[in-house]
Amino acid sequence: MVHKGKFLSLLLVVFLIVSVAAPVAAVDVGQQGQFAIPIMVVNTSFLNVRTGPGAQYSVLTTVVGGTQLPVLGVGTDGVWYLVATSVGNGWVNIDYVIPRGDFRNVPSIDVSRISAPDVVAYTPLSIGLHPIAVAGQGGGVASSGTVERFRAQINVESVNLRTAPQDEASVIRVLFKDDAVDYAIVGRANDERGVEWLALHVPGVGTGWVETPKLRVRLSARYRDVLTVVADTVNLYADPGVSLLNVEPLRHGDEVFLIDITPDGQFVRVELATGEVGWLPFSAVVTREGTSTDGLGPDDAGQGGGSVVPVIPAPGPQLEAPRVIVNTGNLNVRSGPGAHFTSVAVVPGGTELTVLGLASDDVWYLVAGDFGQGWVNREYVIFRGVFDNVPVIPYDVAASQGTVAAPVAIVSAPVTLYAAPGVDFAQVGVLYGPAEVTLVARNADATWVQVMTPQGYGWLIANQVILRGDLSLVPVVV
Repeated sequence: MVHKGKFLSLLLVVFLIVSVAAPVAAVDVGQQGQFAIPIMVVNTSFLNVRTGPGAQYSVLTTVVGGTQLPVLGVGTDGVWYLVATSVGNGWVNIDYVIPRGDFRNVPSIDVSRISAPDVVAYTPLSIGLHPIAVAGQGGGVASSGTVERFRAQINVESVNLRTAPQDEASVIRVLFKDDAVDYAIVGRANDERGVEWLALHVPGVGTGWVETPKLRVRLSARYRDVLTVVADTVNLYADPGVSLLNVEPLRHGDEVFLIDITPDGQFVRVELATGEVGWLPFSAVVTREGTSTDGLGPDDAGQGGGSVVPVIPAPGPQLEAPRVIVNTGNLNVRSGPGAHFTSVAVVPGGTELTVLGLASDDVWYLVAGDFGQGWVNREYVIFRGVFDNVPVIPYDVAASQGTVAAPVAIVSAPVTLYAAPGVDFAQVGVLYGPAEVTLVARNADATWVQVMTPQGYGWLIANQVILRGDLSLVPVVV
C-alpha cells in the first residue's frame, strides 16, 4: 500500500506540472506569431513601378521578372497595388504580377484621391478674403489680409485651359510648363468624377479651369516675401533658437513666408503655408527667385486681386509626359500643323520627342526637342504614354503660329530655263537635277512657273517639274 500511495502521489504531481506548463507554452507561442506580409511576384520580363496608380504616372523604378515586392496597400479599383521597392514605395498593375499570401489584412487605398493636394478646410468670408488666425510669438496673430497667398504653376508639359471645370468644356488656350511663370488662383470646383479643378487668371487671356493634379501650388510673393529652405531638414522654433514647435520639420525645397528677422540676423520669423508661425535659422533659407511674382514683392492690402484658395503644396505622384518615337528614316519637324509649313528640324528614326499637344485635325502632334517646339505627322511616329494627357489644340490657333513654307519646284531631270513664260522666248540656261528651287511667280493657268536658281531667275514648263506647296501663295504674272 505504501508503494501504491507513492505512485499515485507521483502521478498527481506530474499531472499538475503538465496542466500548469501547457497554457504558459501556448501563450508564448501565440505572442511570437506574426502575419506574413503578402507579396507580388513580377510576371513579365521588365515591369515599371510607377509613382501613382496609373500608366499616366512617371516611372519610379523598373524591376525584372521574378522580383518579389512586399504589398503595402490595394487600390479601390482592384487594379493597382502599392508595393515597397529599394528606392521607395510605388504602384504596380495586377495584370503583370502574381499575388502570393493572405491579402485580407492589406489596407484599401482610395486611388481617386492619390494625386489631389492636401486641402485646408475653410469658410470664405468673401471672394479674395481668407483670414488665418494663428498663435504666434507673444500671442500675436498672423493674418493674410486680402492679398493672395497661393499661386499655381503648370506641373506637366502642357494643359488645356478650359471654359468650365469639365473635360468636355471648350479650350481657351493651351498652357505650357514654365517654372518662371505662375498664375493667380481665382476659384476651385470639383467635377462629377470628384476631380478637383482650379480657376486660373492668365494675363492677356482671361480666366479658365485646369485640373489640380496637373498643377503645382506655390506660395505667392504678393502676400509676403517667400523664402526657400536650403537645409536638408530644419525645425521650427517658438522663439529664436529655443522651444521647438510641435510641427513636422521643414525639408529642402519647402517654401515659407518671411515675417521678421532678429537684429543680429541669426534667425528669421516665418509663416508656413498652413498658417503656423515660428523661427528658423537664417542660414537654413534663401530668398526665392525665378517665379513671376517674386519680382513684384508683397502687395498692399486690397491690391492683390488674386485668389486666396488655401491649397497646401504637397509632394505627390508626377504625371508622365506622353511621347512619340520617330518611325521613319528621317522626319521633318515643321513650324505648323501641315506639310506646307517650314521645316524647323530634321530628326532621325528612333528619336523620342515629348508630346505637348494634338491639333484638332487629329493628324499633327506638337512636340518638343533640342530644336525647341514643332509639329510632326502622327503617321510617321509611334505614340507612347496615356493619350488622355494630351491637350487638344484648335487647328486655326496652331496654324496661325506657323510659318508657311515657300512653294518649290523639284527638278529630277535637266530642264530648260526661259527668259519668259513661253518656248518662243530666249533660253537663259539649263537646270540639272536633282534640285529643289523656290517658286517666285506663275502665269494665270499655272502652266509656267518662275523660279530662283543659282543662275538667276528663269521660267520652267510646270509639267516638267514637281510642284510642292500652296500655289495660291505664288503671285500671278499676267
